[in-house]
This record gives sequence, structure tokens and C-alpha cells, in this order.
Amino acid sequence: GAVEDAKKLAEEIVDKAPDYVPAQVPLFKIAMSQGRLDDTEALVRKVLARDPINSDALVMSAQIQLARGKPAEALKEMERMNAVYPKSAAVQYHYALAHLLNADVPKAVSSLNQAIALDSNHTDAILLLAELNLRKGDTASAITALTQLIQKRPGLVKAHLTLASAYRVKGSLDEALAVYRR
Repeated sequence: GAVEDAKKLAEEIVDKAPDYVPAQVPLFKIAMSQGRLDDTEALVRKVLARDPINSDALVMSAQIQLARGKPAEALKEMERMNAVYPKSAAVQYHYALAHLLNADVPKAVSSLNQAIALDSNHTDAILLLAELNLRKGDTASAITALTQLIQKRPGLVKAHLTLASAYRVKGSLDEALAVYRR
């Protein structure tokens, strides 16, 4: 939680070892979390100049495009990333986000399924896929995935709320109420 201390430490490391890329990654993540897109982009470009396939920088580059409302550009970044890291659950998840912003739900679902196949504990992918399944009326798939997720991570409030919504959509109001009570 000490963002400024972390930033200062990373800056000191970068000053002493400008070619040490891992110290630069927290700097662009902090800049992004503070909404400084131009600074984030400059830092990402600096990392990619030294390491053109740095996964953190490539994902952040796509996130910058998404934040700027340019989903087509983000999708291009994620396609490049997917070519380099096809077995990364995080890449598949971000690829799905880019597909969603390009209104391509089937490809988003496919990418989310791949992310979950690569990492069965990828919470964000499981939650997003469950929400998409609910939107298309597939309550059974959503309930199954969310129940399994809650068994693994019982303190995850969003999973409980989404599960209750799934039961509500299904028409199982007593089960929805039980989830809300828990």
C-alpha cells in the first residue's frame, strides 16, 4: 500500500541500473493506476525498446489502448501478445477483454475458456465468463463455475453476488436468498 515508497525505490534502482527492466515495470503500473496514460505509455515504450516481448509491457500497452477507447488497437496488441505467449492465462484474459470491447462475444468466450483451461484458478476469467453465460441465459454453467470458485475462494464477495444473481435469473429465489444470507 505504500505506493510512493515503492515508486521511489523503483526509481532509485532504475537510476543505478537503467537497463534493469524488472525495476521499470512497477513504475508504469503505478503510473497507470494513477491514470497518467501519457507517462505510462512513455515508460512502456522504454521497456519495449529494451525487451520487445516483455509480457507486462505488452499487456499494459493494450490496457492503455483500452483506456483510450481504442479497442481495435488493443486487440492488435493482444494478437501480437497471443502469438508470443499463447500459453498465458493472463494474456488470454486480456485478449478476451479486447474482444468484448470490439463486441465479439464468441471470441471473448473462447479466450476466457482458454484462460481457464491454462489456469483453473484465474478468478477474473471465471467471473467474467460466468457473467457472460448469465447474459446469454446459461445459468447452469454460471452456477457450476461460481460454486467451484467459491469453494476455492470463500471470501470472494463478487463470486457470491454473481452466484445469487444466477440463481435469481434461474428463478431459484430461495437459493439466491441463501447465498445473500451467507
